Amino acid sequence: MGELLAFAGRPEEAEQWVRKSMSLNPYHPQRYWTHLARALFHQGRYAETGDALDQIGRPRSDDLAYAVAASAMLQDGQATARNVEALRVAFPDFSAAEFVDNLPYARDEDLDLLRDALVRTEF
Repeated sequence: MGELLAFAGRPEEAEQWVRKSMSLNPYHPQRYWTHLARALFHQGRYAETGDALDQIGRPRSDDLAYAVAASAMLQDGQATARNVEALRVAFPDFSAAEFVDNLPYARDEDLDLLRDALVRTEF
């Protein structure tokens, strides 16, 4: 439910659902951290986004992309450079434009925010 609400443009509710799911299942899958990070990102809570993503032992391309976007929004050049490098090394064929275009956001402004954050990195 949290994932769906984040994509539907309701990140505050998404966060509540994800945190509830995490508390009910302390052995939750790592992707719950991704869902939480997405909800936090769209609330403008970029440092917390990074903290959530740091909990993921084996990050996927979307985890690393949100880490790039969050650090770019924080204007943390060193963290952004590290995150971009990690994404490029792990997923050399990653395309920011293709990534964003394939996300099922209901609101264009959510897509634009993520796209603009990734563009800042000149990725």
